[in-house]
Amino acid sequence: MLIYIMRHGDALMSAPTDAERPLSEHGKLDVAKMASHLKATTRLQVLVSPYKRAQQTADLLLESFVQAQGNTTEITRETFEGLTPEADPVLLIRYLEERPVVDTLIVSHQPFVGSLASLLIDGAHGLDLAMTTSSMAKLESEQVGLGLASLIELARPW
Repeated sequence: MLIYIMRHGDALMSAPTDAERPLSEHGKLDVAKMASHLKATTRLQVLVSPYKRAQQTADLLLESFVQAQGNTTEITRETFEGLTPEADPVLLIRYLEERPVVDTLIVSHQPFVGSLASLLIDGAHGLDLAMTTSSMAKLESEQVGLGLASLIELARPW
């Protein structure tokens, strides 16, 4: 299975709350570029932070992916409350361990995405990938679990 871990696109700084910050125009362009890093698949499970910028990132990324691939992929999408910036990535890993093994896209925030990648690859917090906005880590694993994945690519839109 492939696991894509993506940090949301660049966001505006002004909003009533951090959760309401929308993507900037620059962020929207960068996110659209990243769809080419998603491999064609028959089934894709998408888990997205409830924050506005992450939701917009998933919308744009999936729109570009579907345009490029056609409607050949069954996509399920879920807003997952445990994908906020300071959430515990171990809880997401435990959740994924109980789900069917399918290609998965996770759209969230730093420091969550860096910690999640580190746990999946090394089984510890030591690696903590430095993921800039709109960056995407592509991991491969037979199953989800601590230290079971290999980093295939760390892509950025520039």
